[in-house]
Amino acid sequence: MKRAALLALICCVVSAAPANAKNERARAELDEYAESALRNMAACVAKRHRDAAIQVLRNDPTDPNAAVPLVKLLNANCGNLMPVSFHIKGEVLRGAVAEQLYLQTYKVPPADLPPEPLATATMAEAAQARYAVAACVAARAPLAADAMLRAGRRTPEERAAGTALAPTLNACARTHVDFTGGQLHGALAEALFKLRASGPQVANR
Repeated sequence: MKRAALLALICCVVSAAPANAKNERARAELDEYAESALRNMAACVAKRHRDAAIQVLRNDPTDPNAAVPLVKLLNANCGNLMPVSFHIKGEVLRGAVAEQLYLQTYKVPPADLPPEPLATATMAEAAQARYAVAACVAARAPLAADAMLRAGRRTPEERAAGTALAPTLNACARTHVDFTGGQLHGALAEALFKLRASGPQVANR
């Protein structure tokens, strides 16, 4: 089977959209609003509960209850940022917090982190596959992955970063793996955060 990783950068699996949204433009605007709210909440958790959030990232991301501690942290000090009737999937919240942790910790790209020729990622369940592919991509193309995280959602910079990452995504995936934009940002952020924190390049901030 041809290796392919679907790079879907047009929507995020988090929505505050009402059931009666009349058109795609309205839905897109509401999705952007939801993403902005999620980003603000994740930034709050990453800043106020940094150590606890990092500890959560050490847990198995495919555990259905893995994000429960993050929800508690969110409700403790950052719940005032949550819009009414806002529903967040655990994987999306974890990814958003990981992205904010990464961006708050590392102010510059990993210029001193050389790409590593890792083996192709091993596929498993969908969520586990996404994390495996992201870890492979972060190790093989850290600068391109970092550029993706620093690009604003739905911007020309993000599209350019996605194009640059596509060959590495294809090389790392052994089967078709679906990513929404939010899932890709989150999985790459977690992979890069762990990669940079594990070596001497941690000093490059």
